[in-house]
Amino acid sequence: MLIQLLYKFLFFILLFYAGNTFAQSASISKNKKAQKFYEEALNFSKIGEFDKALNNYDKAIKSDPYFILAYTKKAEILKKKRSLFKSD
Repeated sequence: MLIQLLYKFLFFILLFYAGNTFAQSASISKNKKAQKFYEEALNFSKIGEFDKALNNYDKAIKSDPYFILAYTKKAEILKKKRSLFKSD
């Protein structure tokens, strides 16, 4: 009984770990060119150059269509820009 419980516990731990590992690797690009554009976009975003940041996120996405963080950051900027226009 105790051994079965231990096996179930280990199974769930491994399942949880595998899920987190997959999710993490899917959000990071292994494409160096995409990563470069992403980092440039982050820098532009930090200084408020949102149009330049969006341009670089688009380049990162074009270089690696599976680069989830680039899509996420692009969406954040578009949301910010939309809220800025609504407040005018």
